[in-house]
Amino acid sequence: MSTLDQDQAVPDHFVQIETPKPDLDTSFVSETPKFTLQWRNLSLKATVINPRTKQTEEKVILSNVSGTAKPGELLVIMGPSGA
Repeated sequence: MSTLDQDQAVPDHFVQIETPKPDLDTSFVSETPKFTLQWRNLSLKATVINPRTKQTEEKVILSNVSGTAKPGELLVIMGPSGA
């Protein structure tokens, strides 16, 4: 399907609709403060139920992780499986 130019005739089975963009009032939006988030030796454990034994176990999620997230960066923490 191709895009129709303004100068092209529009066939009868097409309807051309112009959608005006709304005027958005952004005066209430303040500038977001920029900060750097840093962590050192962060460890996290979770209590989970083993599906085979139905026993609760402690699972290590993070072990002594350190890092920094700077303004404008997207940071993802992934496990060994990539999940």
